[in-house]
Amino acid sequence: MKKSMGLKGLLAVVGLSAASVAMADVTGTANVTSEYVFRGISSSGGAAVQGSLDYAHESGLYAGLWASNVAPLLADGNELDVILGWSGDIYEGLGLDIGAIYYIFSEDSQVDVAGVDEDLDYWEIYGGLSFGPVSLTLYYADNFFNSDGAATSATSTGEGDMLYITADYTLAIKEDLDVTFQIGHNSGDGIESFLFNGAGSTDDTYIDYSIVLSKGLDNGFAFSFGLVDTNIESSRSITGPLVSFEDEPKVFVSLSKEFDI
Repeated sequence: MKKSMGLKGLLAVVGLSAASVAMADVTGTANVTSEYVFRGISSSGGAAVQGSLDYAHESGLYAGLWASNVAPLLADGNELDVILGWSGDIYEGLGLDIGAIYYIFSEDSQVDVAGVDEDLDYWEIYGGLSFGPVSLTLYYADNFFNSDGAATSATSTGEGDMLYITADYTLAIKEDLDVTFQIGHNSGDGIESFLFNGAGSTDDTYIDYSIVLSKGLDNGFAFSFGLVDTNIESSRSITGPLVSFEDEPKVFVSLSKEFDI
């Protein structure tokens, strides 16, 4: 990873002292997955090892680090996400979650797409509402994968903005066994540029959807089995070094372990 920030430094950014950690939970998660899937798109790196470090304050403020050895879309290499946010109930079970994510990618010099900055790091802000098993979240980036100026067609370029709207519903089948249904809509010049340059598609938006079955196991372990797909109409099948587009739905399995710190 070309950049790194430890928990102590992250707390300093948020404005929390070490003493306040005593009033909060610090947890970690280790995860192994057969495929890293980002908003319906599979990386072509195969199995990935991922991990997170999360801090949750009693006020609702939270911070986290998330990392994977495989990055999606245009980025070839490792990924580190820095997350800052707040969540809590705002009215009789209605939950609000707002925050920002800074995506950091390594080995950006391997990217060779006209008009795309080799430094792919970018900011994204989000806001979501939840009520019981249902949630709706909006994500916005003004320069998605630093694609400002990248081609969106054979004759035009875009400004790199991206809007992602996703909704999900989690059904509890029985104790420690859930199934989550999700659908998302991707739009903006950043998405149009990605579809044109990466997928050979003339679409300017796309939809992703998934079904994930999750089973809680003993000692903090959990198993997930997921089915994910998009409606991208690609003019070619890509299975190269960056991303993979397939006509059939993609399947992935994951095993995770959560632990207290």
